[in-house]
Amino acid sequence: MENLDTKTLIGVIILLFSVIVYFTKRIFDNTESISKDVSEIKPKVDILWQDKLSSVHSPRQLNERGDELLAKSGIKEIEKSVEEVMRQLPIHCPDVIDKLKDGAFKTGSDLGSILFVGSIYLRNQIFPDLGFSLTDLDKEKIKS
Repeated sequence: MENLDTKTLIGVIILLFSVIVYFTKRIFDNTESISKDVSEIKPKVDILWQDKLSSVHSPRQLNERGDELLAKSGIKEIEKSVEEVMRQLPIHCPDVIDKLKDGAFKTGSDLGSILFVGSIYLRNQIFPDLGFSLTDLDKEKIKS
């Protein structure tokens, strides 16, 4: 009888272990699938938050909220640069990040939004030096 109880207990343990392994594998498979889905969605989400701060037309221009962040956040104080430099600003200029984070906090925004607003502003400052007119681009946008 004791031998039968031991075999039954071992069988139950093996069955429970198999069930746990099965469900753990399913969880990992689902997690991998979710991770892939999220990575495909991320670029779309980036566009959505950028649309809250600028117009969706090309070339992008700051909207009223973007102008407000620009005026109140202190981003104008940073020297001219291109959009890629703005994205890498936390790496290259960590000393200004605290000031920008403070500006983001004061405006109810986040650092990414401040850097995006700054990149649009700085791009607009550079365009005339490159021979582009923002007003001409806006007129072309209206025609199309």
